[in-house]
Amino acid sequence: MKTYRVEGMTCGGCVSSVTRVVQAIDDGQLDHVLWVTGDIHMTYLG
Repeated sequence: MKTYRVEGMTCGGCVSSVTRVVQAIDDGQLDHVLWVTGDIHMTYLG
């Protein structure tokens, strides 16, 4: 289980692949993704 931070909230979740994250960025769903010590921190545009 990875930890991802969304709009200041920390939730438990799992990203199956980096491709899915990159696709989310391409779709404009994510402002940016920062990888820190294996955790995924996401900031949504909306």
